[in-house]
Amino acid sequence: MSSASPTTVRSTTASGSAVYESERAVHEYLQFHYGAARVRVSRGYCSRTDTLFACGYRPEEPSTVVPYSFAPQDALQFLSRTVERCAKLTPAAHHGRALDIGCAVGRATFELSKFYDEVRQGLEGMFMLQQKLIHWRFAVVALQAVGIDFSQHFVDAAKQMKEHGAMEYEAHVQGDIHEVRRAKLPAGANLANVVFQQGDACNLSLSLGKFDAVFATNLLCRLPEPKKFLTEIGGFINPGGILALVSPYSWLEEYTAKDKWIGGVRDAEGKPVDSFSVIEKLLSKDFELVERQDYPFMIREHERKFQWGVSDGTYWKPLLLARVLAEPDSRLQWHSHVASAKGAEDRPVSDYINGEANENGGEWEEQAELVYQSAQRRTSLRGTPCYLWTGSTAPQRAWGDAATIGRTLDLLID
Repeated sequence: MSSASPTTVRSTTASGSAVYESERAVHEYLQFHYGAARVRVSRGYCSRTDTLFACGYRPEEPSTVVPYSFAPQDALQFLSRTVERCAKLTPAAHHGRALDIGCAVGRATFELSKFYDEVRQGLEGMFMLQQKLIHWRFAVVALQAVGIDFSQHFVDAAKQMKEHGAMEYEAHVQGDIHEVRRAKLPAGANLANVVFQQGDACNLSLSLGKFDAVFATNLLCRLPEPKKFLTEIGGFINPGGILALVSPYSWLEEYTAKDKWIGGVRDAEGKPVDSFSVIEKLLSKDFELVERQDYPFMIREHERKFQWGVSDGTYWKPLLLARVLAEPDSRLQWHSHVASAKGAEDRPVSDYINGEANENGGEWEEQAELVYQSAQRRTSLRGTPCYLWTGSTAPQRAWGDAATIGRTLDLLID
């Protein structure tokens, strides 16, 4: 942490932006992120009343967060579980770079580094498209798990965890009584690929580049402009990547002006506006919902007071199935219909795939063959004419039915 001592204020279970720049916030989040889960071992196996064992979590020590056997223990592996699910939903060929926005003291970033570490090799090739010879290249990408937080004190703590592998913190017992405890890094973290920096989630720098996974937990309802964040985040995600949004939708005016809330209010007709419905509407132009489930979490205030919450975990993939950029004079003429199960522009998706709605003629046949080999990171595209679509599951099913197409195309050409 920095040499300047942050001001001691109230718990993070309270409200107000100053809370997250406090020493107490750093201590509470070190415990929230790195506290172990309780396990009861009997006759050589793990006997428990929650779901952690099924998820593969076997902490060796009793819980340092909540020492009560009747407590909801499954809330203690919140970050590990959400990251693991994010990684499982990310295609195997897309485990290069991950961005953890609102990383706090870094646990999720370290967890991401376990999964996003596959080397991508540079590839070059050529193909014929619309009678034009286009050169394409996959760039070599630096492998990283990048953690960003608006609080400099959180970022300093995350950097210290990376440098030393552990950090002492004070656990509030009651009143003025505290215990000194030690937070330790999770096993298996790939520290060489972990980077932390201070940043604003609503004004991310384009210099960050693109990522195969963008992870944002308990962040959305702490942003001053959540709508701006949602409409811009797609520009940081690679085709084939994943966006993980996990939020309890705890809207407070201390963080977000009420006219900026994207849920938790009533509309002009007095009907309640659900946050997820707004998120879905904002993201549906560029993303498809892959999965949605609840995730419990727990933040300890003192030994007899805890904040237990349930975040709405949603995972999204970009609708863009392929993007081709050529020289200005040979730019691919392509259709950007956002297709749904009912088709695009009142025409069945199959019509577009079969060429019936193709203004320039031609059909999706062997001459428009697409071959995708993810294991070797090789993509070949040959034949004319060739049209690419953005869309959801409907065009993917149609493409998959063709004998020449085995998988959804994942092609980035620059």
